[in-house]
Amino acid sequence: ITSFKRRDLIEQRVNFIVPGMQLYLPLAAIDLRETYKKAGMSDIQSLSATAQSVVLMHLYGQIGSDLLSKQVMDLLGVSKINVSRAFNELISLKLADAKKVGRNKVLNFYLDKTELWKKAQPHFINPVKKRVWVDNQQLKNIQEIKLIKSGESALSEYSMIISPQTPTYALNSKEWSTIKRLFHIHESFKHDEAIEVELWRYEPSILSNNKIVDPLSLVLSLDTDDERIEIVKDEILEEVRSKYQWYKD
Repeated sequence: ITSFKRRDLIEQRVNFIVPGMQLYLPLAAIDLRETYKKAGMSDIQSLSATAQSVVLMHLYGQIGSDLLSKQVMDLLGVSKINVSRAFNELISLKLADAKKVGRNKVLNFYLDKTELWKKAQPHFINPVKKRVWVDNQQLKNIQEIKLIKSGESALSEYSMIISPQTPTYALNSKEWSTIKRLFHIHESFKHDEAIEVELWRYEPSILSNNKIVDPLSLVLSLDTDDERIEIVKDEILEEVRSKYQWYKD
């Protein structure tokens, strides 16, 4: 119904219904309207998995300051819609802006990397969606599964912290159901012969090095009050800043 038609009906006090939107019954003194607030980019508090992956890739120097959506689609294996949404999130949160290059919309990281990390900090998500336990032998001998060290197992590779008795690995949460079905894996409970599997919101292997989760994602995944681990997290961040030359941007 057009706004003009709606106004005419109301002026003439004619009963009408707009399905799902409005019920107008003037004789019964009823005028019910259903309105919805559209979720805008200004409502965003947390980054999506795709947007977070893009920020981390830039911080590691895997992608430059100017970025086309096609590059992200190829690197992350995600849809154009996901990339478009991720770009809008980053622009809305003022972590990046957009510019036109020919006919293409290009995402531009205009902050230096130290400032980008600091400004993105409140919006980062914990990459770990869920933790499960699996009997050691069920995963250990399956070569097809990309087992990437995470949690304190990864922390021991980046620091002097002793490797935990129960190893921890990261897998993409989207692949877990398929992996369980193909290899007849059953989730167990925490015990001495179990492996802890972190199911991640994004693909950990894209950012990993030598089958260890990347240090920034590791820092974001370690949600603990352990002062010893908090100190190591700060040390890891300082090493990343130095290695990837954040200070020279």
